[in-house]
Amino acid sequence: MSRDRGALEYFYTAGGKNNVLDFRSREGRVSILDFKFQDEVWRLISRHLPHAGYSDMHYEAALAVLSDSLPRDRTKIRTCIGVDSNAEIGRFCDHDDPMILGIHGIGDRSARGSRFLAWAHGENFTLANTCFQKDFAHTWTHKSWQNCECRQIDFILVDMALKASIQDAMAIDDLGIVVSSDHRAVWAKIGPARVRKRRWTKRRPVLGWSLNTDQNDYEAHMTSAISSRTTLTAEELANVVAQTSMQHGEGRGRQAKCSTEEVIRLTSARKLAKSRQARA
Repeated sequence: MSRDRGALEYFYTAGGKNNVLDFRSREGRVSILDFKFQDEVWRLISRHLPHAGYSDMHYEAALAVLSDSLPRDRTKIRTCIGVDSNAEIGRFCDHDDPMILGIHGIGDRSARGSRFLAWAHGENFTLANTCFQKDFAHTWTHKSWQNCECRQIDFILVDMALKASIQDAMAIDDLGIVVSSDHRAVWAKIGPARVRKRRWTKRRPVLGWSLNTDQNDYEAHMTSAISSRTTLTAEELANVVAQTSMQHGEGRGRQAKCSTEEVIRLTSARKLAKSRQARA
């Protein structure tokens, strides 16, 4: 849960205690858990940002505290943040960075939402649960007790460098933690980076042709050969062009198949040969 430190305490007591390097809380609104997993150090941060009853100055100060909670070297410590932003980010806009905000957010952006998104952009974090298309039941994260309005204001932020490793993210009702709240849990799955498999195909030889005589002579011969005949079918025209071209140049790469009677006779004889010497 991003509202308090419940989820981090749950992790601490549910089997991850032996891997924990450090666990601390700041101001009662920020919880930080450092742990080691598969030879990598991770930092999980839970943060509750001020609601609309607080001024923008308080909101900016809370974001500053969150920035202070980040590791100095994020190349050595993987970082994820569960945050109750108390701000509506809304749908993706044309000027948004797709590395920061996915295209599957809901609602309209508020002024606080713009502030929070600017902070995420400045700190290079991806809002994981806006990157996957889900039905509305797995998108909204907060239901107002006053008007029952469902909004998306809780997010899992993942270091932008790990964006390719985010495999799934959504809002869920049951995380195994019994807690009374108007917020829902946000769940994300992070694994190895998704690598698109490359299809390997056999490389085919490149066919080509190069002119080895004077270009003017070649063009004059080609014009004469074509104009000497009153009518030409497509096949006849192709043969005229091929014969004239081979007189003035040479092919490169794989040789084109030739269908002359002599080649056809030799090919048939080779297929009918019973011994290797006869086929040679």
